[in-house]
Order: sequence, then C-alpha cells, then structure tokens
Amino acid sequence: MEAEIEANTAIIAGRMVGNVATTEKVELQAKCEMEGDLKTKSLIIEQGAVFCGACNMKDSKPNLGFLSQKDTQPEVEPEKKKTI
Repeated sequence: MEAEIEANTAIIAGRMVGNVATTEKVELQAKCEMEGDLKTKSLIIEQGAVFCGACNMKDSKPNLGFLSQKDTQPEVEPEKKKTI
C-alpha cells in the first residue's frame, strides 16, 4: 500500500510505503515492511517487522508517574572561572 495516513491509532501488518501520523500509537506487526516516517506518542515494533524511516515521538511528553517535574529537569551547574 502507498499512502499518507493520519489517524488516532495505526496497525500495519503488510507492506506500507508512506508516512504515518497518529495521535496515540503505531503498531508494526511481525510481517510488516514499513518504508516511511512515523509521528506518534507510542510505538510498538514486533519481532520480525522491518522499519526503514524516521520516528518522531518528541512532541508528546510521557507521563512517567514515578518522576516528579523536578526530577525530569536537568540540573545546571554555574560555570567556574579559572584564573591563569
């Protein structure tokens, strides 16, 4: 199949050429051959699936529950000046 797909969820089981954008998840099943880019919150790739492309999951922030907001932000130390 050749197509550009936008959906809540996409399950790919065969040969797919094109880009897929979902609001929730993409699942690439074991016999899948996917050639194109993915944009999704969640990605499942079964063993045996072939994926050739790029995947963007960065626009969504994961809910890790066990980490507080403070824990997810890196600490920045002030620069130390050296005198020579």
